[in-house]
Amino acid sequence: KMRAVPVGDGPLAVRMLKLKAMLTSGKITQAEYDFTLRKMLRVKAFGCDCGGELERGETKSDGWMCNVCEKDMEAGSVVYSCVDCNWDGCQDCLREAKGEQVAEAAREEG
Repeated sequence: KMRAVPVGDGPLAVRMLKLKAMLTSGKITQAEYDFTLRKMLRVKAFGCDCGGELERGETKSDGWMCNVCEKDMEAGSVVYSCVDCNWDGCQDCLREAKGEQVAEAAREEG
């Protein structure tokens, strides 16, 4: 059974960077990275480190980047942003986080 890789405490962004460094250095496999990253992206963790209110909007131009998956977002993409700390999350990451939360709840009930 796959287990999440321990990356320590701290803000989500820092833990994600640590996890990526572990993958890049060969300390963990791609499967371990993918599994652990999915665990980090639950809805309760989807959001900025300052705990600010996320606002749904659209990117005004190209060049925006999701702070969760680090993918570039095109102009007109749906984005969830915290204006207090300049944090942006894409809709794909929110969907994945919601899906993980639903799947986990089903496993806990079953």
